[in-house]
Amino acid sequence: MSSEGTSTPDDDAERFAASLDGSADVAPGGDPDLEREVELARRLGALGGALDPDPQARERARQRLIAALAREARPDDAADGPSRAS
Repeated sequence: MSSEGTSTPDDDAERFAASLDGSADVAPGGDPDLEREVELARRLGALGGALDPDPQARERARQRLIAALAREARPDDAADGPSRAS
């Protein structure tokens, strides 16, 4: 529960989303962090697909992610062999 004058991460996310989609204005002189984040998101959005990787780079990144997730999902290898501490 948040006390008066403080916000929760959910509140902050809602304010950011409302500011970004234009349903709430970011008042000048208001929260400078929110203003900076909204401006950055708008600039990145304006760049659109210019920042997207080419299909081959996207596929390589996807394969690396899948491999990393598979390594994390594997049971601890230490249980199969001798302890490293010995």
